[in-house]
Amino acid sequence: MIPAARGLRHLTALALLAVAIWCAAITAALAAFDARDYGRQDLTYLQAALAFHGQYNGLLDGAWGRRSQTALEDFAFASDKALTPDTRHLARLVQSFERERREAGWGRINNEAAGLSMLLPLNLLRETGDDPQYLTYATPSRDLLVRWIADSGAATADMHDWARANHAGNAPAYSSASDDRVITAATLASGRRVYLRSWLREGVFLTLLIQSEPSQFNRAALIAASLKAGYAADITPGDRLLALVAPVPAPARPGGGIARAPDRSDPVGRPAPAQQAQGAGTGFFVNATDVVTAAHVIEGCSALTLADGTPLRVLARAPDSDLAVLESERRSAHWLPLRADPDLRLGQGVAAVGYPFISLSGGALNLTMGNVSALSGGEDRPDWVSISAPVQPGNSGGPLLSTMGEVVGVVVARANDDFYLRETGTLPQNINYAVRLSRLRRFLTDNAIPLPAGDDGAAPPSEGLSPSKQAAIQPVMCY
Repeated sequence: MIPAARGLRHLTALALLAVAIWCAAITAALAAFDARDYGRQDLTYLQAALAFHGQYNGLLDGAWGRRSQTALEDFAFASDKALTPDTRHLARLVQSFERERREAGWGRINNEAAGLSMLLPLNLLRETGDDPQYLTYATPSRDLLVRWIADSGAATADMHDWARANHAGNAPAYSSASDDRVITAATLASGRRVYLRSWLREGVFLTLLIQSEPSQFNRAALIAASLKAGYAADITPGDRLLALVAPVPAPARPGGGIARAPDRSDPVGRPAPAQQAQGAGTGFFVNATDVVTAAHVIEGCSALTLADGTPLRVLARAPDSDLAVLESERRSAHWLPLRADPDLRLGQGVAAVGYPFISLSGGALNLTMGNVSALSGGEDRPDWVSISAPVQPGNSGGPLLSTMGEVVGVVVARANDDFYLRETGTLPQNINYAVRLSRLRRFLTDNAIPLPAGDDGAAPPSEGLSPSKQAAIQPVMCY
């Protein structure tokens, strides 16, 4: 039996030890930020988040210098008067910006003609078409507008002179010029901000104009900061920052479809030993674990696997658009990037990739070329497009790729031969359907599916699909 005094000392020592362990855990959890602990992908993402919050004014390049560190310190001080940023501030920053990135649909547009890329909130902007001379993206209220202008040197100089002359801000208008580049940023008397960036390309001055009302200043600042010469990938959090992202509840959306956070606790059963698959389709990884396919591919299945037997579980499905996303127990080293620009244009080239007649073809991946033959699907469905690329049973759920190998849709159906033969007396020729990229992106965003950049850049499928892209496209077996 322990004497009372000794017992009290024993309990006190245990309590102090517990407090010490708790304090150590808190200290570790709140470790000061050190850029050397993070990769370039994470640091570039942090720069983008700080630019959106108004603290950072510099390049989104992952090079963490004094300007980036000061911006993070300013964010920490604005959050809770902290002098040293730690993991609490990173979590606040990342969670806030990740919600904005997903809800606004931030993605990178690569303008090959201009040799420039930039981030845009693609869920908010629409191509207006109100002036065929210029390519213009704007919100419905036009409180944020992005326009490409090609003009002479004299006309371009007039635009910059006008912005400087009409500047009404307290500080002077920002202006920078070199032999082949001019930048002007001004605030008008109405409160609207105007950003102009012009550069000489093949004898013509190209200008990017960004106009924003006060409610859109943060988004306009991020667009301007994201400008980069040449091709660039989307900005997404790396594994270290993803660990700080709290689950984002899926917003309710009108128009049908699943709008819920994925239920990762409801796996589809494993197939019984020697059980034969009753059907098969195609799927493709959009990150290391999640596979997109067509909803009808998984309909009525008691178990789902990849061709190598890896179990798949259903995360979400949208039968109205014929989309589903599955979780694989096996991590993939390769996945396909979604193209940033969600718009499809009539006649643009596409490639359908998948596993048609898998039981007869021996499991070979097939690729067929075609184009977008109509901007709606069967019965004028606005969330589908018609394509001329030949597809067969088994192609369902496979990716529709652009001429640069980026996902622009999901193959879901082909015209019914019997119907056309009965109604017209002829068989349909290459009338097939795919879900639009804008619908796919909204479905994945609604269900909090992360969409990291691809791992091998863009390359035309007509010159051969890379081994990594082939590995990202897999048969989906239904039992």
